[in-house]
Amino acid sequence: MDPQKSNFGPLALPASAGYVIRQTGNMVMLQYTQDGQSSRVDIVPDGNEHVTETAPDSQTLTRAYWSGAVLVLESRLKPSPSSKRLPVQWISRWTLSPDRKVLTIQRRISAPERDPIQQTVVFTREK
Repeated sequence: MDPQKSNFGPLALPASAGYVIRQTGNMVMLQYTQDGQSSRVDIVPDGNEHVTETAPDSQTLTRAYWSGAVLVLESRLKPSPSSKRLPVQWISRWTLSPDRKVLTIQRRISAPERDPIQQTVVFTREK
Protein backbone atom coordinates (compact mmCIF):
# COMPACT_ATOMS: atom_id res chain seq x y z
CA MET A 1 0.00 0.00 0.00
CA ASP A 2 1.20 3.48 -0.80
CA PRO A 3 0.33 5.51 2.34
CA GLN A 4 1.14 8.85 0.61
CA LYS A 5 -1.53 8.22 -2.04
CA SER A 6 -4.08 6.44 0.19
CA ASN A 7 -6.83 8.02 2.26
CA PHE A 8 -8.82 5.99 4.80
CA GLY A 9 -11.09 8.90 5.69
CA PRO A 10 -11.73 9.11 9.45
CA LEU A 11 -10.41 5.56 9.98
CA ALA A 12 -6.80 4.96 11.00
CA LEU A 13 -4.32 4.28 8.20
CA PRO A 14 -2.76 0.84 8.73
CA ALA A 15 1.01 0.57 9.14
CA SER A 16 1.09 -1.88 6.23
CA ALA A 17 -1.38 -3.48 3.84
CA GLY A 18 -1.15 -5.55 0.67
CA TYR A 19 -3.00 -7.91 -1.65
CA VAL A 20 -2.03 -11.07 -3.45
CA ILE A 21 -4.51 -11.49 -6.29
CA ARG A 22 -4.87 -14.60 -8.44
CA GLN A 23 -7.40 -15.39 -11.13
CA THR A 24 -8.20 -18.93 -12.19
CA GLY A 25 -10.93 -19.12 -14.79
CA ASN A 26 -13.82 -17.05 -13.48
CA MET A 27 -12.66 -17.25 -9.81
CA VAL A 28 -10.65 -14.37 -8.32
CA MET A 29 -8.76 -15.10 -5.09
CA LEU A 30 -8.01 -12.05 -2.93
CA GLN A 31 -5.58 -12.52 -0.05
CA TYR A 32 -5.33 -9.37 2.03
CA THR A 33 -2.74 -8.71 4.74
CA GLN A 34 -3.00 -5.69 7.01
CA ASP A 35 -0.64 -5.07 9.91
CA GLY A 36 0.34 -8.76 9.97
CA GLN A 37 -3.24 -10.15 9.89
CA SER A 38 -4.31 -12.04 6.75
CA SER A 39 -7.67 -12.93 5.30
CA ARG A 40 -8.72 -14.56 2.04
CA VAL A 41 -11.83 -14.15 -0.06
CA ASP A 42 -12.71 -15.98 -3.27
CA ILE A 43 -15.11 -14.15 -5.55
CA VAL A 44 -16.85 -14.94 -8.80
CA PRO A 45 -17.62 -11.72 -10.72
CA ASP A 46 -20.92 -13.07 -12.09
CA GLY A 47 -23.26 -10.39 -10.70
CA ASN A 48 -24.83 -12.76 -8.17
CA GLU A 49 -24.60 -12.36 -4.40
CA HIS A 50 -22.45 -15.00 -2.66
CA VAL A 51 -21.47 -15.57 0.98
CA THR A 52 -17.80 -14.57 1.16
CA GLU A 53 -17.22 -14.79 4.90
CA THR A 54 -18.96 -16.37 7.87
CA ALA A 55 -18.34 -15.41 11.50
CA PRO A 56 -20.12 -16.61 14.66
CA ASP A 57 -22.34 -13.48 14.72
CA SER A 58 -22.54 -12.45 11.05
CA GLN A 59 -22.11 -13.21 7.37
CA THR A 60 -20.55 -11.10 4.65
CA LEU A 61 -22.33 -11.27 1.31
CA THR A 62 -20.73 -9.93 -1.87
CA ARG A 63 -21.96 -9.28 -5.38
CA ALA A 64 -19.03 -8.90 -7.79
CA TYR A 65 -19.13 -7.87 -11.44
CA TRP A 66 -17.12 -6.13 -14.13
CA SER A 67 -18.09 -2.62 -15.24
CA GLY A 68 -15.83 -2.31 -18.25
CA ALA A 69 -12.28 -2.65 -16.88
CA VAL A 70 -13.39 -1.89 -13.30
CA LEU A 71 -14.08 -4.73 -10.84
CA VAL A 72 -17.01 -3.74 -8.61
CA LEU A 73 -17.62 -5.42 -5.25
CA GLU A 74 -20.89 -4.65 -3.47
CA SER A 75 -20.65 -6.17 0.01
CA ARG A 76 -22.79 -6.17 3.11
CA LEU A 77 -22.31 -7.43 6.63
CA LYS A 78 -25.45 -9.26 7.74
CA PRO A 79 -25.49 -9.64 11.53
CA SER A 80 -27.22 -12.62 13.11
CA PRO A 81 -30.44 -11.78 15.03
CA SER A 82 -28.65 -11.95 18.41
CA SER A 83 -25.64 -9.88 17.28
CA LYS A 84 -24.96 -6.32 18.37
CA ARG A 85 -23.03 -5.60 15.14
CA LEU A 86 -24.29 -2.97 12.70
CA PRO A 87 -25.43 -3.99 9.20
CA VAL A 88 -22.57 -2.30 7.31
CA GLN A 89 -22.51 -2.00 3.50
CA TRP A 90 -19.64 -1.05 1.21
CA ILE A 91 -19.04 -0.66 -2.50
CA SER A 92 -15.49 -0.99 -3.82
CA ARG A 93 -14.34 -0.13 -7.34
CA TRP A 94 -11.01 -1.71 -8.29
CA THR A 95 -9.06 -0.13 -11.14
CA LEU A 96 -5.71 -1.32 -12.51
CA SER A 97 -3.47 1.21 -14.25
CA PRO A 98 -2.70 0.62 -17.96
CA ASP A 99 0.87 -0.50 -17.12
CA ARG A 100 -0.63 -2.96 -14.55
CA LYS A 101 1.59 -1.59 -11.76
CA VAL A 102 -0.92 0.40 -9.68
CA LEU A 103 -4.19 -0.87 -8.21
CA THR A 104 -6.57 1.81 -6.92
CA ILE A 105 -9.57 0.89 -4.78
CA GLN A 106 -12.28 3.53 -4.31
CA ARG A 107 -14.56 2.48 -1.44
CA ARG A 108 -17.73 3.91 0.12
CA ILE A 109 -18.73 2.45 3.51
CA SER A 110 -22.14 3.08 5.02
CA ALA A 111 -23.91 2.02 8.22
CA PRO A 112 -27.23 3.05 9.78
CA GLU A 113 -27.20 6.42 11.56
CA ARG A 114 -23.60 7.16 10.54
CA ASP A 115 -22.14 9.36 7.84
CA PRO A 116 -20.73 7.41 4.89
CA ILE A 117 -16.96 7.01 4.74
CA GLN A 118 -15.07 7.51 1.48
CA GLN A 119 -11.72 5.78 1.06
CA THR A 120 -9.07 5.60 -1.62
CA VAL A 121 -6.45 2.89 -1.22
CA VAL A 122 -3.54 2.74 -3.66
CA PHE A 123 -1.28 -0.29 -4.06
CA THR A 124 1.92 -0.43 -6.08
CA ARG A 125 2.90 -3.78 -7.57
CA GLU A 126 5.96 -5.40 -6.04
CA LYS A 127 8.27 -7.68 -8.00
